[in-house]
Amino acid sequence: VTVGPSPLCSEAGRELDREVERRVFAKPPGRAVPPFSTEDWTATALAQLVSRQTGWACQVSEQAGTWSAIWLEYRADSSTRTPPARQKILSMITASAPTRALAICRALMKATRCPRWPRASPAAPGKEPSAREGLVGTGTSPGSRRP
Repeated sequence: VTVGPSPLCSEAGRELDREVERRVFAKPPGRAVPPFSTEDWTATALAQLVSRQTGWACQVSEQAGTWSAIWLEYRADSSTRTPPARQKILSMITASAPTRALAICRALMKATRCPRWPRASPAAPGKEPSAREGLVGTGTSPGSRRP
């Protein structure tokens, strides 16, 4: 499945940060959100958290001043001895940008539109979702992979 670019993913800033918060964590817009698209450390922490919660891997690289981020969904393998290089890739989402943070956010926004991406569901009113709940009520526990 090819997932095209989203107009919301074109520029770094608060609008994109709010969209990340809404799509990934199912949190309503309007409150202060972390600077996911402008601060490398925040985007890296976001990628690590989402990877643990969804089982999708995020890889980031830079070449000639352009950053690329790739989200990969590997086939769940009952053997933990299978090295990642030999695991079957079920989904691969890529995006590039002039900064690391923006590349991660752009790729994540594309990944959330992938049919195989774990769907976020809103938290109960007044209740913040926890990392233990996985990706906001998907039933996916941290570190587990979807079949």
